[in-house]
Amino acid sequence: MTHGPNIGPRPLSFFLTRFAEELRILKSEGQTVEEAIGESLLEGVANPRDTLANLQKIDLVVQSLGELSTYLETMVISLPIDPELNMDDAFRQITLRDLARTLSGGWRKPVVDSAGETTGEVELF
Repeated sequence: MTHGPNIGPRPLSFFLTRFAEELRILKSEGQTVEEAIGESLLEGVANPRDTLANLQKIDLVVQSLGELSTYLETMVISLPIDPELNMDDAFRQITLRDLARTLSGGWRKPVVDSAGETTGEVELF
């Protein structure tokens, strides 16, 4: 079952730019939810309507991230050649070390290690 539009071939930059824009939107939605949850926790009283709206936003972010990963995986499979890119400048712009490490071919470290200690970069409201 196909849900998306048929737009035909376009430059890779078109698809990657759209992908980046969707990620920016998800970041904004995530920040909105983060702020709302932080305020709710600090105030101690949650408005049920706001809570439901925030849960729906979280659900949308999670579903969208899954769909975006499928989109990108399908794009990779669709490439007629596998060009080599130097992504060093892009990696330098990523401030989350674990994310940069993962995107460059390494492994993400767990947020909580086997001893129960917090590792990596965790920001608590």
